[in-house]
Amino acid sequence: MLIERKVNSEGYLDSEHSVEKPDSVYRIGFFGDSYVEAIQVSIENTFFKIIENKLKNYNVETLAFGTSGHGTIHSYLKSKKYAPYFNLDLVVYVFCENDLGDQIKEIKQVDFLPYIRIVNDQLVIDNESVIKSQYKYRWGKLKRFFYANSILFQNIARRLSLIIKYGIKLSPTKQELQMANYRTQSSVPNQNDLPSTWPQSFKLQAIKQCEKVIAQWFKDLKDQNRKFVILYIPRETEWKKALPNQDSWKSWLKHYCEQLKIDFIDPTESFMAKSYEGKKIFDGHFSVYGHEAFAEAFVTWFIRNKTQNNLTVHY
Repeated sequence: MLIERKVNSEGYLDSEHSVEKPDSVYRIGFFGDSYVEAIQVSIENTFFKIIENKLKNYNVETLAFGTSGHGTIHSYLKSKKYAPYFNLDLVVYVFCENDLGDQIKEIKQVDFLPYIRIVNDQLVIDNESVIKSQYKYRWGKLKRFFYANSILFQNIARRLSLIIKYGIKLSPTKQELQMANYRTQSSVPNQNDLPSTWPQSFKLQAIKQCEKVIAQWFKDLKDQNRKFVILYIPRETEWKKALPNQDSWKSWLKHYCEQLKIDFIDPTESFMAKSYEGKKIFDGHFSVYGHEAFAEAFVTWFIRNKTQNNLTVHY
């Protein structure tokens, strides 16, 4: 079934939002990849719109900044721009299991995204490939101007570049959909490979870089008096298993959030409840029921924290 979705003026598959935050509104921004883009369902069935509807008594407005193929660093950079621009009260990083690989150039292998390097134990944004890619093709001055000054133009250009790079897969493999690839003989892992199959050097690099980004992101928002949480997307093949038996990044991420005192929102219980009802959670990405369960986990967390005065909610 073909789903029609409109792109807003910022280039995202979300409704329009005024730059100025209305009085008494609590703004929540969700940052992530294709799971936040959620092109598989109508906007009314996306988890972020379900959350907005369920929390309307708290005057919550949700904004979604999802881009297919983006990793942790890209979500952070979007937040760096849009958290102050839209005056967000709460920033939610929607962590997907392939995010770690999507921010490593040797793994991602696309030349139009920024990447990160660790220099003297400091996080450095590597924009070299982005700058080169703008001049790699015979773009005229007008096109380069639009690219430099329009987020919408950049988003469209990058989406087209992803299609050119990877093509349109009408029938992706089950392993690709589930992020359950087993690594081939290549020494470079695929971002969807199970963590246990990653070469140790890449695994350590991915973890260190992701921790640096999350720590900096958390610090930036804390300095701006904004709340930051991580909403975790379980790996489809692993989420029903006990945590010690999961081949996923979950154990590491949950432990790191505990270290930094970042709330880690785990939707497993909500997924289980839907699953017991015979509802399918995943269908390539989230099914409609998956979006409902994902939203329910967040809403439960939000109301609990509001009750405990851990969130400043305006009425």
